[in-house]
Amino acid sequence: MRRTILVGLATALLGTTSVQAADALTSLYSPTPAAQSFDWSGAYIGVVGGLGMWNSTFSDFDENMSYGSVDLSGWGGSLGATMGYNVQMGSVVVGVEGDVNWSNLGASFYDNNYDAQHDRVWNWYSTLRLRAGLAQDNALFYATAGLAAVGVDFVGDDSPPNACGDDYGYCLDETVLGLALGGGVEMEVADNMSVKLEGLYIGLPTSYADDEYAGDEDAYAVSSSAFIARAGLNWRF
Repeated sequence: MRRTILVGLATALLGTTSVQAADALTSLYSPTPAAQSFDWSGAYIGVVGGLGMWNSTFSDFDENMSYGSVDLSGWGGSLGATMGYNVQMGSVVVGVEGDVNWSNLGASFYDNNYDAQHDRVWNWYSTLRLRAGLAQDNALFYATAGLAAVGVDFVGDDSPPNACGDDYGYCLDETVLGLALGGGVEMEVADNMSVKLEGLYIGLPTSYADDEYAGDEDAYAVSSSAFIARAGLNWRF
């Protein structure tokens, strides 16, 4: 009888010890659940600012106010507001984004040979683009492409100061449609808040202008483009 009781106690003790040991091993070797990935889906608004290199090509077909061309380059900045919407499917993120920006991208040049002033500037630009990229937790790497609208103010005058009047060589004060291409990276920094760095190229087609003073139609052709490095801050809601 005593032997039976001792055997029972030993069996119970060994069983309890085995269960505790198994629980300890399971706890030690079980992987920690992965943190939930950041979800890029939803609408957002933001602010964006940039610094860019601006270029312009100019053709003076009849050499009314130059030796045939005056091509300019210069640095400028922009500051604007952004709105967009993303949809995330696994690690793939697609969306649409639009922005409106004040700008001083442009350059000026005075031609001593022709006593002519050339002033060219983008007063503002706006883009509407598709975005597509890959999400890695709180980082989004993306490419973007779409349309751009730019408010250009291009003036050339052979009797400065420049003004769009009777004695100017050419004057373009209009909205020109072009293309916008780029890419960048966006990262979450707080709940519903992210920062982004991107490069954006905007290219405009050639516009033609008459020389009303000389009576020449389509006497001048002007095109322009810019590469802008931009940084932004977005809020999701």
